[in-house]
Amino acid sequence: MTWSANGVSQSKDVVVGVSITQKTITISPLLAQELNGVKSFRLTTGDVLIGKSLHYRIDEKLSGYRVMLGKVALQGFVIKPQHTMYRDVSFLADGAMKADDVSELQLFDQKLHNVARQFSLSKILQPLNYFEEFNRFVDAKGSYNPQFIYDFPSKQKLLSRKHDLQKLSDTYRGAQQFVSPFGQMMYDYMDELSDKVELISAYKKQDSDRIRIYNERLYGSFDDERVALAMDVMHVHDNIVGDVSESEMLSGVELQAYIRSYLDERGLQQVKVVFDPALSARVAVRLGARVRVVLSPRAMFARGAIDATLAHEVDVHVMRYIHGKDTGWKILRKGTAGYLPTEEGLAIYAAEQVHKQADPEYVNRAIYQKYVLSAQSSLSFEHMYDFFRGWKANESKTLSQAYRAILRQKK
Repeated sequence: MTWSANGVSQSKDVVVGVSITQKTITISPLLAQELNGVKSFRLTTGDVLIGKSLHYRIDEKLSGYRVMLGKVALQGFVIKPQHTMYRDVSFLADGAMKADDVSELQLFDQKLHNVARQFSLSKILQPLNYFEEFNRFVDAKGSYNPQFIYDFPSKQKLLSRKHDLQKLSDTYRGAQQFVSPFGQMMYDYMDELSDKVELISAYKKQDSDRIRIYNERLYGSFDDERVALAMDVMHVHDNIVGDVSESEMLSGVELQAYIRSYLDERGLQQVKVVFDPALSARVAVRLGARVRVVLSPRAMFARGAIDATLAHEVDVHVMRYIHGKDTGWKILRKGTAGYLPTEEGLAIYAAEQVHKQADPEYVNRAIYQKYVLSAQSSLSFEHMYDFFRGWKANESKTLSQAYRAILRQKK
């Protein structure tokens, strides 16, 4: 909505509702404070003009920045919902969201999504010359520092994203504050988006200090004592011990059927299990309009290992995405803030619990390897490979694994 005060045009994003029981337009007390005595306003939704000079009265029952349109304002219009937004929040714990905040939080959620969809950190940090440099790395048997080329957003686009996020912060951290845990989750997500924009900007400028600062803010820092502990664990433990290594091996259609049964038990009949010969990993999850669990035709899993993998991928990542899709919450579809506390950390924990149930003595050596390798990310690519290959016996496989793993940590 827009209005004019003392010859200056002003605007405000509002939640618009429709009432077929009232004739006039009503607005919330909070919105009336913004208007500060102005008697009328202009209202548009998308590209559609609702009215140029709309008069109103204040309804004390309305919360947030809300306008309720009556029958007079809607003459000549047909209401056509663009999408379904569910008010059912029964999947949340008691007290996680105030019922009066739902509409405003949905608007906030949509605006955050509109900003987040403008950039993807993982895509931006995927080198344009990934395969060319991989071939050089393999030909040199690891004695080569790849020279990656990236397609970073323009300075103007990064400034635009910063402006969008600052505007959201001014709006939703101003007079309108959400105090519920769900509202705080939205604030955390907004802050994380700001940190990601700053990280992309630091990479574009090759500012190593800011790259380190924002990587630590997003993904955490390293503790020398924990790195030493991880090194000790790697030298003492095998990756799989006890009953897990002796469990039944599954592959091909048997593996596909096993995963199908796992999904059906969780009510995920809409998720398909398909094979992809081009898949480099054994299994992957693809989230989108159609959710898929994708298998390599060459994949083989011990039963305990596939259970842990599915606990990680399905019970956390897929379930979060499906909840977001079914309820309309974009933040659940895209992923909440906090790489370890709210997403990947939960997935790792879920998988570890499955392993521990199968064998209380199990230690996932690969997790410790990733932590130790991440702690060496200040080294050159070539030196990180020297560090990495001491863990592997098959050199050709090690080169491929190292290239992917080191590039992931270098990001």
